[in-house]
Amino acid sequence: MQAPAAGKFLLFLAVAAVQCNAELQECTTACQCEMRATNLASHLSELLETKIQRVNTNAKTTLRLLAAAASESAKPNYLAPLAAIATEELSNQATALATASPTIMAAITRLQHLAVHYQTLNRLSITPHENSLIGTGETAWEKATFATTTLTQHSPGACAEQSKEMKNTGRHLATAKDLKFKDLKLHAGLSMTCARALETACSGVSSADKIWAQLELGQTVLATQASPLGNDGNYKRISAGAILNQLITPDNINENQTAVIAAINKLNTITTFEDSTFFTAKDTLTNFIKQEVLGIATGTTLSSEQQKEQAAKIKANYGTEPTDFQKKYGNRYNIQRPPTPAAKLERPKKLNKLTPTQTLLQL
Repeated sequence: MQAPAAGKFLLFLAVAAVQCNAELQECTTACQCEMRATNLASHLSELLETKIQRVNTNAKTTLRLLAAAASESAKPNYLAPLAAIATEELSNQATALATASPTIMAAITRLQHLAVHYQTLNRLSITPHENSLIGTGETAWEKATFATTTLTQHSPGACAEQSKEMKNTGRHLATAKDLKFKDLKLHAGLSMTCARALETACSGVSSADKIWAQLELGQTVLATQASPLGNDGNYKRISAGAILNQLITPDNINENQTAVIAAINKLNTITTFEDSTFFTAKDTLTNFIKQEVLGIATGTTLSSEQQKEQAAKIKANYGTEPTDFQKKYGNRYNIQRPPTPAAKLERPKKLNKLTPTQTLLQL
């Protein structure tokens, strides 16, 4: 029986996970959305790598159990049901892995590309840049002078929503059907005015008069403004529009979430074989004790006394706690102990986990 404290802890984790999914809010900025996409892609990649390693470890355990059961001469052969269960479950787990992997890999790719889009927006969004032509006092603007300036790459500062997003998706894999990404585009606008100083209209082609131009790049929707230029010295936006659309939209992500969640659930059926309770919960083992050890015919209902005897045999030969497997069979048959959650897994195959920048370079 599970200890009350452990039970409460697991219940707390389950409730916390449900609450996190239920309270997932829309990411509001490109940097927050980039973090969300990167976090979720990383969690999916780690999950898949972990399950690949788990199937690999379970396959080794199965082979050792089969070899041990085949060489066991004692009757009854208590290793036989373990080998049978492991063989069947390994097949099921391999099928689950093969079925779920393409869906998970596709989801990782979508999220990586989505992160690249948000990162690009964040790098291209700049504060409005302006410059001006200066009148000369003559009759035409063709002799206007100007100071050349160099447009520089935008270096975004720290993401203001970093701690918020770490709480949302930094530590767990969100499995909500709506991951609340925001559809963000890069918008551009070109504005002009004729003014001595901004908001002070010019009066002609004099040395005090200037034609000003302003370039805007950002995530805010920009619209052109009504003609004519006017005489108030204020900018009028003469061109505007979205110049970078989101190819993978929030709808694209969400419409695949049902399949992704189903694939995650399949992967989560892949559990360790180095756990006595994994075996003792199977009918194959309990029927073996009933029929082969106690000699009770198939279909016979066990009396309370027989049930106690069956439980005693199971406890004596297989244990009642997950760690009993390692104590009874691990060292004896060289079956490796499963890594603790904090341990780094041996990875037989390194998945392609790229940062958004690396992904962008390969597109």
